[in-house]
Amino acid sequence: MDNGDHYTQRLYNNFAVFNDTTNDENLITTLADWYTMGWRHDGGSEYHAIPRQNERSNLWVKDGVLYMRQKGHSKGSEEPVSVAEINTRRSDILYGSFRIRNKAKGGSVAGFFVYYNDTQESDIELLTSGTTGSELLYTNHPAYDPKTNTIVPGTSFRHRVETPISEFQDHRLDWTPDATHFYHNNRLTRKIEVNVPSHVTTNIFPPPHRINIWANNGSWSGPPATKDVTMAIKSIRLYFNTTASNAGNDTEFNAACERVGGVGNGSAGEGQVSERESRESQAGG
Repeated sequence: MDNGDHYTQRLYNNFAVFNDTTNDENLITTLADWYTMGWRHDGGSEYHAIPRQNERSNLWVKDGVLYMRQKGHSKGSEEPVSVAEINTRRSDILYGSFRIRNKAKGGSVAGFFVYYNDTQESDIELLTSGTTGSELLYTNHPAYDPKTNTIVPGTSFRHRVETPISEFQDHRLDWTPDATHFYHNNRLTRKIEVNVPSHVTTNIFPPPHRINIWANNGSWSGPPATKDVTMAIKSIRLYFNTTASNAGNDTEFNAACERVGGVGNGSAGEGQVSERESRESQAGG
């Protein structure tokens, strides 16, 4: 890896070589590496936050791009905001380099993040509800202290970019045991060493890596857009270790590594590539 780290696994989605989706079954087959979420959040008292509902109809692939949508929401309506989220099917991801090429427009929050629970979370968020459409937020949670009603020092940083986030660009989160490193267009922009996530589940849920678009009228997202808002994704690349490989217990990887003479020779350390991923790479990934 270009940061000097080695990872045993890779998940690569280059949507340029994906077929368009036409129905739910087609979508599930196409997004084979991801769960398409259908959960609902009932909102709360915080600044009149209203419910939001993840729906599969807000996800589709067209012309080599994955789209995620927040449907237009009537102003003042208490009906759930219709939004979208996908989660990795892999639940054993522990540390890695996570990369996305995307763009988003105003009226929502577009998130790309590691999550176990509200105290084990690291986010890149595209804040699209402002006037400039050029602000990112990097956060390790917990970032808010309810006792003092203030941000926990060193946990959350805003980063203004020159290129509007309504244009395609690259975002990256490197998660290591000691810090989270945030990159924009291949340039390191922030290192956070406070509240670094350290936990991962070995169960199916909660999956540790998530991508979403949402708004709930709360203090964070602001009011949901009254017209449809989309996040467009060209590619997703996740390079990572698992709970097994991080402990040195990934027998398949260890055997492959030994066959090629150690990490850094041949395929060792560059991720085990599935047949499907190999086809995508050959087709222009």
